Amino acid sequence: MMKTPHKSIIFLFTLFTALGILVLSLTPDPPGQTMPFPWFDKLAHGAAYSVLGGLASLSCFLIFRQRIPGMIIAVTVTLAYGGVIELIQPIFARSGDWLDMLADFIGASVGILFVFLLTLRAKGEEGCRL
Repeated sequence: MMKTPHKSIIFLFTLFTALGILVLSLTPDPPGQTMPFPWFDKLAHGAAYSVLGGLASLSCFLIFRQRIPGMIIAVTVTLAYGGVIELIQPIFARSGDWLDMLADFIGASVGILFVFLLTLRAKGEEGCRL
């Protein structure tokens, strides 16, 4: 049995992940950069937001001790976050893309579902046992 990580540590990881996504999303691409394969960008969005969605969901679960409200808050916040980033990207010489936002949503949903399944075994007031 593993001990539950402290709420503030998970919350800090969530904030640092969000900050990393923000920096990477708003940094202009170097000239002449090519993607390793056609949908690499969408895969990167999905992976980054699965981590963010999972951490956000775990943070909400540890705070509220309820899975469903935590999932709803996490998916809402991560989708809004990704949407705002896509909307402001043109200010930073980047282009926003609806497919990027879809990849963000799918990735966040995968991360949130993963944490939901991990926390099914949580018991009582002691927190979640991972």
